[in-house]
Amino acid sequence: TLVNNALQSWRKMSYFGIDNTMDMFCYVTSILVVTDFGSCENETGLRNSWQWPLGAVCVTVTWLNLLSLIRKLPYLGIYVVMFTDVFQTFLKVSGVVFLFVIAFSLGFYALLENQQYFGDLPKAIIKTFVMTSGELEYDNIFFAEDFPINLEAVPYAWTTRMFFIVFVIIMPIIIMNLLVGLAVDDIKAVQENAVLQRLAMQVELTLNVEKLLPECLRRNWVIRTQTLEPNRRSNMIWSLLKDESTMRNIAQRVISECSGDAIGNLQARQDDLLGKVASMKSTVRDIQKEMERTNTILTAIAIKTGLRELEEDEI
Repeated sequence: TLVNNALQSWRKMSYFGIDNTMDMFCYVTSILVVTDFGSCENETGLRNSWQWPLGAVCVTVTWLNLLSLIRKLPYLGIYVVMFTDVFQTFLKVSGVVFLFVIAFSLGFYALLENQQYFGDLPKAIIKTFVMTSGELEYDNIFFAEDFPINLEAVPYAWTTRMFFIVFVIIMPIIIMNLLVGLAVDDIKAVQENAVLQRLAMQVELTLNVEKLLPECLRRNWVIRTQTLEPNRRSNMIWSLLKDESTMRNIAQRVISECSGDAIGNLQARQDDLLGKVASMKSTVRDIQKEMERTNTILTAIAIKTGLRELEEDEI
């Protein structure tokens, strides 16, 4: 697999997407962790000091990389795609959230520098970020029992309390509710797009597998067409493997669109005919009015010239 990825990356530099980069990282770090770089590792099986943290990162990334395969599955994949979209939405607003965290971290660092949680700026940033999630620990901050009697846990008590109240209002309440609202606001659209994205990834995976097959196998085994039978049902295991629910929804949507187009064409033709009939009725009325007007004029001319009296004498 590693050689295959290397050959594909050499053929096409755009191969290095997120999924393939994670695959390469997992392969390389796994080899580095299991390789013995000395006689001590070979005899005892122990790892170097840099191999243990690298192994921890490798295990975590490997399990996270499993999501790239799960999202191609019929039922679980849609939730992975939804998580990816929500995570992208969070990244868009993470810059604003980070500015708030930095602002309150500097304030806590200046007011509570004597405490171990805020002893230096990196600790203050991490502690403030953890407090944003709701782990405020008000008692440990303002009523710490491990301080000597002659030292105060909070030197600037009232200022720190007011600063803490403002932090609670802005970060755990406003910011967190903002993130939840952004994640839930367009969840329906995310679900609809997730199905399409998952189908697109399945198509991409299928095309990549077809490229690896020889031409003779591809000609005989690759399915060119597929017949959709939305009313036909199969057993549960087969439906899970083939994702018949999504295919059935697509077939029903296509059928509804086709039937909707036919009905729409009939309605359009009917409206056209009704419009022509109405136009013909209007034309007939106009012709009748013109004929009545012409008859009136001819009658008036006949009376004025005496043709009416002559006709009466002949009768």
